[in-house]
Amino acid sequence: TQVLQAILWLIRSLSPITVATAPLVYGVDPVNGIDAPGSPAASTPFATLTYGYRWLQQNMNANGQQITMTCAFGASPTAYAAFEANGPITGVFSPAQLLIVGDNAAQHSQINVINQPAAVEADNGAIFKMTGFEISATGSQGTGVVSNGGSNVALDHMSFGNCVYRCMATGAAGYLDISGASISINSAGLAAISAGYTGTVNMQGSSIN
Repeated sequence: TQVLQAILWLIRSLSPITVATAPLVYGVDPVNGIDAPGSPAASTPFATLTYGYRWLQQNMNANGQQITMTCAFGASPTAYAAFEANGPITGVFSPAQLLIVGDNAAQHSQINVINQPAAVEADNGAIFKMTGFEISATGSQGTGVVSNGGSNVALDHMSFGNCVYRCMATGAAGYLDISGASISINSAGLAAISAGYTGTVNMQGSSIN
């Protein structure tokens, strides 16, 4: 037993993964943030959501603790790059446990893409919740938010501008939860909301304008 404990201690000491023991808050600021290795926090933000999510995958075990990614915004709209989450973050067991917070009051936090597949795309079991963003996907292609491959994405206080294909969609085995959410759809292309084969959209109690 002592030998096994010593081996486990050695493995943990060599591992770059940090196990969370309390709630954590990280910042994302496309103007002042930096996408670089290190130990970021809300005071030293990432520049993009994609890098921040990948950094958490590579460096953190959430261990069931709450993780919040706070996106900077001001009186005028703040533009964020397209967000791709590929795979889960260790120790995150429900979307609300990884909360990506924009501007719930006026959706000044914006992800507006042109000629890209999606503004927000979750693949291969990604799990997170987004709140307080305005989303649009214009040009020759584009879906607002898409959940694929066993991913579980929750949305609330979201506003959708023009989306060429769909505002919200699931691919194969994707799950999209907008139950109890406040959603505003200002323009839709092929569909406002769609569920692909084996995909699921939960809309119970939603307020959709």
